[in-house]
Amino acid sequence: MTTFNWTISAVERAVSLDGLSDVIQTVHWRYRGTDENGVTAETYGATAVGEPNPQDFTPWDEVTAADVEGWLVSIMSVVPEVEEGEEEKPTQLEQMQENLETQIALLITPTTITSPLADQGEVVVPEEEVVDSEETVA
Repeated sequence: MTTFNWTISAVERAVSLDGLSDVIQTVHWRYRGTDENGVTAETYGATAVGEPNPQDFTPWDEVTAADVEGWLVSIMSVVPEVEEGEEEKPTQLEQMQENLETQIALLITPTTITSPLADQGEVVVPEEEVVDSEETVA
């Protein structure tokens, strides 16, 4: 079973919008899946959170990571509309989870290998020159 978790990397906020201050407009996030053996895969993105509702507005200094994660889950759990006769489509969150599970499966059992050509031998990556420096603060 894969467990999923969010990391909120940053938020973009408007200084002032519709009479409200410090309004979060975009969330930059990472979403990670980890299987029972500790194999992980991650995706990242940015999501607009929409217009603020003055009756349900959370002041900037009271917003928690759990609040923002809840907004993301809510936004990404919207069921896409389908035409009559079409099969139900997965939500954005379900698609991300499926993609992460596929990435984990490929890490466990790769289907492709990247390597140099046999006649070119082993590829040697030169080590970067290390410069030893010490700063003295007076």
